[in-house]
Amino acid sequence: MISSYFRSAWRHVRRSPGFCFLAITLLALGIGISTTIFTVARAALLRPLPVRNAHSVVQLFERYPSIRPQTYLPVSLYEDIRAHSAAFSEAMGQLEMSAPLEKDQILERVDVDLVTDNFLSSLVLNTAEGRVFGPADDHVVALSYGAWSRFFQRDPLIAGRTIRLAGQVFQIVGVTSEAFNGISVELSPDFFVPFRDLNDFLSEANNDQNLRYLEIIGRLRPSTSPNQAKLEIEPMWRRDRASFAAPNSNAERQVQLEVRSIEFGSSSNRCNRGK
Repeated sequence: MISSYFRSAWRHVRRSPGFCFLAITLLALGIGISTTIFTVARAALLRPLPVRNAHSVVQLFERYPSIRPQTYLPVSLYEDIRAHSAAFSEAMGQLEMSAPLEKDQILERVDVDLVTDNFLSSLVLNTAEGRVFGPADDHVVALSYGAWSRFFQRDPLIAGRTIRLAGQVFQIVGVTSEAFNGISVELSPDFFVPFRDLNDFLSEANNDQNLRYLEIIGRLRPSTSPNQAKLEIEPMWRRDRASFAAPNSNAERQVQLEVRSIEFGSSSNRCNRGK
């Protein structure tokens, strides 16, 4: 049966050699173009984050049976990891929100990333202007390069100016590099603000001290794998969950902790909390 198909195909080739040659050439050309496009797209999409030692940066996720992995975890877990983990050389956190920016008597909704004191200093390689903030700073803001361009026309004297964000006054300390757009592949924050100023961005309805969440990012120590880090911090995570979830429920037992490399960026469900 198969040999008869080959004989039939060969007869068609002999009758129309020009057409067959054209078909084969077009097919080869199409495969070549597709391969080139895929290679270029893969290189662009899988470019490592422009941060210090991107290969060592990981993020914590909670995996559920029927929904996408969740990224927001209690602040208490972040504090436990920062104080007691041996697997991480650094632990950082962020909370993505939106807030009104007041400029020229006009309010515009912008994306704000509330980050822990060490977030920018641990990740950002350099700044376009000024500096990033640290533990001694309060009510300050670092602009993304995009926000600096869009709202302030790349003013070289921007450091030291003040803005009104979420109805509060913040002093600009610097601008991150053009390459750095946060760790998410989906969102690019306009402004980076200290997490300690979270209350300024919460309405009375959701300003509950017991409901503080952030995304937890860590930097692994050399020769430490994500799975090793997971095994170390999983007891902390279980203890933390036991304080607000039913530990013996079937649904609770199915929730799993994952420590995932985000060398090429973070992607998952995003929450949007704000005024």
